Amino acid sequence: MNGLPLGEATLQAQGAFTYSLKPSNEGYPRTPMAALATLRQAMLDAQLKTRLANPALAALQSHGMRIFLANSAREIRNVLDLQEEFGKGEAITILGGEQAWRLASRLAKANVGVVYALDLPKELEEEKEVSPEQRPWWKAPTRLRDERQREIDQQVAAFQVLFDSGVRCALAPGDSAEKFTKDLKRLSEAGISADTLRDALGPSLANLLGGMIPAPIKMGAPADFFLHQGPWIPEESKITWAFVAG
Repeated sequence: MNGLPLGEATLQAQGAFTYSLKPSNEGYPRTPMAALATLRQAMLDAQLKTRLANPALAALQSHGMRIFLANSAREIRNVLDLQEEFGKGEAITILGGEQAWRLASRLAKANVGVVYALDLPKELEEEKEVSPEQRPWWKAPTRLRDERQREIDQQVAAFQVLFDSGVRCALAPGDSAEKFTKDLKRLSEAGISADTLRDALGPSLANLLGGMIPAPIKMGAPADFFLHQGPWIPEESKITWAFVAG
């Protein structure tokens, strides 16, 4: 904070440069392909030595933190292609990463970090098995339910795949705080250790977003931490004290 009233306060003077490959709801670009072409053209323009003074283009040439908002495999693949063409070896971070697990090996090789927005699909309700002849028309067939369950299991395992593949990854809420704690419990029940979750919520997140955190995690810096009773169990542990900036 810069000490001014809240309406004029500056939380951070130099933030991360954030990109999105999503098409616009109005005007141009209206398709994912056009959004990629627009950003790529802007980056090419920023490389021209004879370009006119343009703050937006100059920002594309900056060496600060770069965050890409991307969830689908195609969006993430496009991000990786852009990094290969324009990244100059700089580390970048993907925020979202719903289907990042599909490209885990390439992400690890490119040293691209992923802040995985945890927002797991709702669990299927248990249903009594009936024969196809007795199944009501409005109930999903068994094969369709099995396919839905397979997709849910893939999403629950997605962060573990990133972690096991050596991707620099961390966790962030994708929905409400209440749902986030429930989703953390589902990850824990799926076999991810409490230590891995703690690291993904703290040090790993700080490392990936280090340029956006005014007080870094290091010896002598103000600390944010909480105290709880007994072993830390996602969703179940009760926090007794929380300390912010020491």
